[in-house]
Amino acid sequence: MPAVDEALIVLAEVVLLAGLVALAGRLWLGRPEPYPQLVAKAINATAPYAETLIILPQPIHVEAGYVSFRGERAGIATLARVEGRAYCWLLVYNTTAAKVARGG
Repeated sequence: MPAVDEALIVLAEVVLLAGLVALAGRLWLGRPEPYPQLVAKAINATAPYAETLIILPQPIHVEAGYVSFRGERAGIATLARVEGRAYCWLLVYNTTAAKVARGG
C-alpha cells in the first residue's frame, strides 16, 4: 500500500503544479502593458523650452491627449502638432508644442 500512497501524493503534486502554471499564465496575460505609460512619462517630463528626442523601440499611436499601444492607453499633455498615427520617434519641444515624425 505504500506505493499507492506515494502515487496519490505524486498525482496530487502534479495537479497542484498544473493549476499553478495555469494561474500564472492567466495572470501574465492579464497584466497591463507598461510601454504606453513609459512613453507618456517621457513626454510629460519634457522641460519647458527644451527639445527632447524620444526614440521608441516599437511604434506607438499618438492621439490628442493620449498615447496607445496594444489596446493600453496613457494620458499625455495635448500636443500641438501631431501628423500620422504610429511613430518610431518623437521630437518634443515642450508638452504644449511638439513635432512628431512618422517612422513606422
